[in-house]
This record gives sequence, structure tokens and C-alpha cells, in this order.
Amino acid sequence: MNFLGDILTVILGLLGAVFFFVIEIFILPGFGVMGVIGTVLILLSIFQAYKSLGTEAAFYTLFVGLIVAGLFLFYFIRRKLFKRSTLQYRLSKEDGFAVRYFLLEEFMNREGIAVTNLRPIGIIQIDDERLDAMAEGTTFIEKGSRVKVVDIEGNKLVVKKIQEV
Repeated sequence: MNFLGDILTVILGLLGAVFFFVIEIFILPGFGVMGVIGTVLILLSIFQAYKSLGTEAAFYTLFVGLIVAGLFLFYFIRRKLFKRSTLQYRLSKEDGFAVRYFLLEEFMNREGIAVTNLRPIGIIQIDDERLDAMAEGTTFIEKGSRVKVVDIEGNKLVVKKIQEV
């Protein structure tokens, strides 16, 4: 009777793992707690089979556990649930997404107006574009001053004040 109870414990552990995998995939997708519980149940079933039924039973339990986990992984990918749970959209330059540095490169050596005081960071305007800028060195540039872009640091333009003549 103990032998039958041990087999029943292993089978119930594997069925419990299947139950938690189903909950993870269909009811509570995203966080992974139910999937972790299902994985732990498979591992506990393998341990119980090894401890109570021997090495050969543990090997068969491992084999069945891997098949169950593999089937659910296959089903997860095949049913397009994987695509629903991951970002599939690519951010491309054609759609307007680009590394900010490359967008700022077009403003090199151009002149504009300081919209705010640059102490040392503020906003400048070149043509109709308002941009974050940083005054060169430790100088302050007053609002309304003419500035020239001399460098790019990170996502900010480095500007210096143009001397009025």
C-alpha cells in the first residue's frame, strides 16, 4: 500500500505542476509565480520518486516532467501567447526613433538664441526647434543671447555665447 501511495504522490505532484502551468499561461500570465510553483512541484515529484521509489522511478519522473514542461512551452509558443506577452514592435529610424546623439549632430556649429538662462544648463532655440543645452565650461549665458553649438555631451548640446560686435 505504501508503494501505491508513493506513486500517487508523484502523479499528483506532476498533475499539480500541470495545473499551475495552465494557470500561469491562461489565467495569470506575466509575473511567473504560478510557473515557479509548477516547476517546484516537478522537482519535488522527482525527489519524492527518487527517495521512495528508487533511481529508475526518479528517471521516469524526470522524463515525464520534462515532457510536460516541454509540451507547455511548445504550446505557449505555438499558440502565439508568446507574441502577446512580448514586445514585437521594432523602434526604427524610419518611424522617427533614433539615438538622440545622431539627431543632435545636425545642430553642430549652428547658431541660435538662449530661450532661458543657461546656468549652466537651459534651453536654446535653433530655427523652430527648442533644445536642451549646456553652457561651455562654467560660464553663464543670459536669456536672449546668441549662442553657437560647439559640442555634444550625452543628450545635450554644448554652446558658447557669440560675442556681439
